[in-house]
Amino acid sequence: MERTKWTDDMLDERLATVDKQFAKLSGEIASLRKEMLEGFAGLRAEMQAGFAALRAEMAADRAQVSALHRQLNTMMGTALVAALGLLGVLVAKL
Repeated sequence: MERTKWTDDMLDERLATVDKQFAKLSGEIASLRKEMLEGFAGLRAEMQAGFAALRAEMAADRAQVSALHRQLNTMMGTALVAALGLLGVLVAKL
């Protein structure tokens, strides 16, 4: 079987085809990169909004816990004063 000799025209034609394929691939990669960057930007914005909402909820919960803590401290203080008063009355009767 005889080998084909590559002429300058054949090489030029083949390189032109390769160049076209690389250009096409480069365009597809650029398009995909743009699409991914846009998607990541949207995802980042969504996550930031979600985290901001979560921080707001946590701040509200923290305020509620602080209020509950103050209320429990008041109740415990009142119960302690009542118990000491009752103890004082019982000691005074002895």
